[in-house]
Amino acid sequence: MNSFLEDLYFGKINPSDKLIEKPSEHIKLTEELVKNIRILYKFINKDENIEQFEAMNNVLELDINIKEIEKSQKFAEGFILGLRLMSEAFYGLP
Repeated sequence: MNSFLEDLYFGKINPSDKLIEKPSEHIKLTEELVKNIRILYKFINKDENIEQFEAMNNVLELDINIKEIEKSQKFAEGFILGLRLMSEAFYGLP
């Protein structure tokens, strides 16, 4: 049986996959974002403005990729903070 830390290291546990109930403000903002994206797409006729259509898709994809990087960095920072707290609590080390 592997330890929790080993499972985390080898990807058997993936905290970012855990579904978290989103606060109502998050839901409202997401709905507003989707509404505005749909409005923008209405202004872009895919057949006539393929470059604009592709640019819009690229912007959305880049935004998703940036957020994934930010999430992994925040996870790492939180993990390190937790280790520092445990170290100080158990061993009195700063």
